[in-house]
Amino acid sequence: MKLKHISIKHRAGIKIIPITDITYIKAEHKYLTVYHQHGTELLNDTLNNLVAKFPDDLQRIHRSTAVLITEIRELAINNGDAQIFLRSSENGLAVS
Repeated sequence: MKLKHISIKHRAGIKIIPITDITYIKAEHKYLTVYHQHGTELLNDTLNNLVAKFPDDLQRIHRSTAVLITEIRELAINNGDAQIFLRSSENGLAVS
């Protein structure tokens, strides 16, 4: 059965975030910051593990960043540096 959401434990319970609501995920120290349509959440997991759970949905673009594939709007290369631009943001994310 294909997973359709991630579960994030909070002091008050568990927050369910549909995978389609995620824009990108950034690894920072021992946590992941999950950026989604309604804000951000911290998740205690590894980027490798999360990408492996959602191989049809998430694409790793950097050692510390994965994006929702359907969020990718553009790949731009400027002076040899590549960036991914998402549909939901004007800021680029580094690609390596």
